[in-house]
Amino acid sequence: MGERAKLLRVFIPGALPNPQASGSRGHWSKHAIQAKRQRERVGMYLFEASLTMSGHRRKISPTLPKRVTFRVYVHNLYDDDNLRTALKPTRDALKDMSIIDDDRPSSGHEFIYLQEMSRGKDARRGVEITVEALHA
Repeated sequence: MGERAKLLRVFIPGALPNPQASGSRGHWSKHAIQAKRQRERVGMYLFEASLTMSGHRRKISPTLPKRVTFRVYVHNLYDDDNLRTALKPTRDALKDMSIIDDDRPSSGHEFIYLQEMSRGKDARRGVEITVEALHA
C-alpha cells in the first residue's frame, strides 16, 4: 500500500462540545446555535489551511474520494456514538467548504474517528482533521 497524498491537515483548538452530555440540557435552539457556531469556526480554520503561500485557495476536488481522519484530544474519552454526534458540525463544515461533496456512504469518502486523552498542565484540546486522497 502506497503513501496517500495529504490534501489538508488542520488543528482546531478548543474543547469539543458534547450535545449528548447530561449537563447539556436545553432547548433545541440552543444546541442548533452551538452547532452553527462550531461549523462556522471549523470552516474558518479549513479556509485558512487551504490557502497557498500566494494567498490563493488551493482547489481540492470535492468528488475525489477521500479519507478524512478526525483525531480529537479530550480530557475524558467519549462513547463512540457521542464522538460522532459531537463531530457532526465539524464534518458538515467539510461540505460547506467544498472539501467533500457529500458525507453519505455512497459518496466514496471514508471517515475515521480517533480520540486521545490529554490531561495535565500542557493538555492539548481540540480536533485535528487530516484529509487524504483515498486512492494515491
